[in-house]
Amino acid sequence: RAIRDSRIFFGQTFQVNPEQVIFTGSGSEADNLAVYGVAMNALVRRNAKGATGPAPRVLASAIDHPAVRKTVQSLTDLGIDAHLVPVDRHGQVDRVKLLELLTPATVLVSIHQVNYIVGSHLPVEDLARICKERVPELIFHTDAVQAFCKVEVPTSPSAVELVSISAHKGEGPKGVGALIILNKKLMQ
Repeated sequence: RAIRDSRIFFGQTFQVNPEQVIFTGSGSEADNLAVYGVAMNALVRRNAKGATGPAPRVLASAIDHPAVRKTVQSLTDLGIDAHLVPVDRHGQVDRVKLLELLTPATVLVSIHQVNYIVGSHLPVEDLARICKERVPELIFHTDAVQAFCKVEVPTSPSAVELVSISAHKGEGPKGVGALIILNKKLMQ
């Protein structure tokens, strides 16, 4: 009952259906699920077509949490074209470089909402819109672990489609996280 009630609560909080809330063992696990889930799906679809064309591309901020950054870097061993987007001295994503790295092969952009070390607050809604103007089919994920319960996080409808959160950052129990799927189309 507690899990069902929590799923309903988070569904209401993020303005999604309860089945769009996937509980995980941590925020890091939610990040891994988002990154690997999107990347592996793209790789499987590409290989089913006979592996023609460029490899799927995945981008993340160079100062993202290791749960995202290292996961994205590990994708190169699997045939994914992975890149880290540089940031400026204020911890903000270099938008020029981000736009340069976006290609039609880009399947995922993952940029954290609040940096876990320096505390920079990134405008993920704006960044997601900019990315989708260039590549409408890409999926935008944000690690909102540091943001949740502290600043406003993306809710549906949004250009951000996947949001990772962790309970312990909002005074909840350790060992509980969630991946919120803001775009219902991703459930299909």
